[in-house]
This record gives sequence, C-alpha cells and structure tokens, in this order.
Amino acid sequence: MYIELIGYIGSVIIVISMLMTSVMKLRIINMTGGIIFTIYAFLIRSYPTAIMNGVLAIINCVNIFMLVKKERKYSITKLNPSDSFLRFFLYQYEADIRKFFPDMDVKKIYDYAYLVCYKSTPAGIFLGLKEGENSIAIKIDYVTPEFRDCSIGTYLYDFIAEIKTIRQLTFENPSSGHEPYLLKMGFKKHGEKYIKEL
Repeated sequence: MYIELIGYIGSVIIVISMLMTSVMKLRIINMTGGIIFTIYAFLIRSYPTAIMNGVLAIINCVNIFMLVKKERKYSITKLNPSDSFLRFFLYQYEADIRKFFPDMDVKKIYDYAYLVCYKSTPAGIFLGLKEGENSIAIKIDYVTPEFRDCSIGTYLYDFIAEIKTIRQLTFENPSSGHEPYLLKMGFKKHGEKYIKEL
C-alpha cells in the first residue's frame, strides 16, 4: 500500500510539471517526480521503468544546469506612455497581469514606460509614476511566465539605477504573489510601502 502511494505521488508530480509555463519550473518539478518514480520502480523491481525514469531525471538535471548557466541577453526600450504597442501588450496579458496587479488600469497614462525584450520577444513591462524629484512609484512590473526567474528584474533595476535622476523606487500594497519578488529584488518594507534605494 505504501509502495503504491510512492508511485502515485511520483505520477502526480510528473503530471503537474506538464502544467508549468516556466521551463525552469517544469524541469525541476519533472525531475523531482522522475526521482520519486525511479525509487518506486526499484521497490517493485520494475528495472526498465526505473532506468528510464532515472535517465529522464538526469536529463532534466543537465538541462536545469544549462538553463542556470546560460545568461540571457535582454534589451530595454523606452516607450511613449500612450504607445499603441504598450496598450496591446497590456490587453494581451491583462488576465495574468491582474493576478499580481489587480488595480491595473489599461487606459492610464504613466510617466515611465519600459519594455524589456529577450532577443526580439517582448518579455516584460515596467510602468511607473513620477513621485517627487528622484523617485518612481511602480504601478506595474510584469514579466511573462516564460521569463519569471528574476533575471529581468535584476537587469531592469540595474538599468534604472544608471538613470542619475532616479534614486528610489517604491511600491505600495503589493499582492501576496508579488511581495516575495520585491523582497528578492532588494526592496525594504516600510509600513504599507516597499522601497528600493538605487
């Protein structure tokens, strides 16, 4: 009974991995399921199944290493806040953006608008409002599911830090899904506001 439970757990994890939109998450979860299923196959003495899943786990491990090692090359384009492509991007990803920014206003005109691309693929959008002399109040800092490994955030904030007139970024009342990202990017919590000094 307990041995079968191990097999079920491994199978469920492998199926869940197929639902991931992030390649990195898919590889990690699939590898975990493969390892568990390999153990199960050995326990029931199904050696061909064990060997196959063991090899797949190794392949996933190698691919994870390659993904981590591979440095993505991004580029940033400053957009006109009323740019039609910006509107298109916001409408295109509106449902997903609202998971992290439920108060998003697709028609609002922002003071700062940056598009982050990987090669020629739009990968993220940054929208903010001028706050004082040298601060930006972030309203949307969104990355498409494929690129959610914090590399875009690091690249974007390094880019903004080079703008000498901007010394501070703020974000107010983030959703529970966005808060861990802010902390990882170096924001400090001050009441309801998160602040990053540049």
